[in-house]
Amino acid sequence: MRPDPRRRRLLLAAAALPVAACTQYGPPEVPELAPLSANVARKLWSLSLDGGAATLVPARSGDRVVVADRDGEVRFLAPADGRELTGFSVSAGVVAGVASDGSRHVLGTGDGRLQAFDDAGQRLWNADLGAEPLSVPAVGAGLAVVRLSNASIIAYDLQSGVQRWTHNRRPVALVLQHPSGIVIEPAAVYVGLPAGRLLALAPGNGATLWEAGVSLPSGTNEIERIADILGNPARVGDQVCALAYQGRIACLRADTGRPDWSKDITGSGGADADANRVVAVDTRDEVYAWSRSGVALWTNGQLRGRRLGAPKLVGDRLWVGDGAGVVHVLDASDGRLLGRVEGDGDPILSAGLAMPAGDRPVVVFQSMGGTVFGASA
Repeated sequence: MRPDPRRRRLLLAAAALPVAACTQYGPPEVPELAPLSANVARKLWSLSLDGGAATLVPARSGDRVVVADRDGEVRFLAPADGRELTGFSVSAGVVAGVASDGSRHVLGTGDGRLQAFDDAGQRLWNADLGAEPLSVPAVGAGLAVVRLSNASIIAYDLQSGVQRWTHNRRPVALVLQHPSGIVIEPAAVYVGLPAGRLLALAPGNGATLWEAGVSLPSGTNEIERIADILGNPARVGDQVCALAYQGRIACLRADTGRPDWSKDITGSGGADADANRVVAVDTRDEVYAWSRSGVALWTNGQLRGRRLGAPKLVGDRLWVGDGAGVVHVLDASDGRLLGRVEGDGDPILSAGLAMPAGDRPVVVFQSMGGTVFGASA
């Protein structure tokens, strides 16, 4: 697939923004870290792959971790020790993925296609996208769904690869080089969009269930008006929460899109939520937590300037990577900094993947340089 010239201009323009700068120019300058009095985090294993990207993230495949690199190597790993269990190669390379239901593994490939494979690398189906994937594919409710650079959202039948529906949008002038994700539930497909919009689509036919504004674009120029949704919408209980760049965080009713609450925040890395709290990162690299009803719980500013990625709540811990490849662990109840794990020096933008393994879950990260590692705390 030939790159879209218009899309190239968008990526170059977005590269000047904090969340995107590291993807084009390498790890940004970040402040030194103060020593920790104690470090509860430890790296369990590490694996080097041949190149990462913002749309290449670890995924769960049953009781395994599945990862891919740009050269097309797909590997299945044991979460406890990183042992390689099996794998296969995709000749066209991988630009987005992996999404897996445990037996079907869906990838955006370098020739502009969405493809599904089994464990042995046998291709199950192959769909021509016609545009560049902007999101990691998502699977669920019998679908594989991806958002494209031409502003369309396309759903394919996970079993056959037959296109089930397309939802077309009007392209916006500028988009961030930071993927907003898709969350598939039985009742709705939730999609984060540019211009601060959150969309809920019917899984069966792609009809719009509701569309809501998380943040309204504002400013005197197009860069100041960028308000893209960052990371995956956080779906928990009866709410779906999302963070907009340079805008606000909002938690909406999952069935209607009616807002429960919102807070002004110059959002950066992303947001997450669990049964007890909602967390987000701002452009100063401060980490915030609110109750599910929107009451402020705590703020941590110890990581200012570290270019934080998307946070991940895992039990009583909050994990977040930074622009120098370090993963930080905070106490989710009060925001205290508890530990850190050193990566390969390349930025970690995406949220960690939590996998069960013994007493404490293993949290798996993939850097922009391609290194995959598992840690616990």
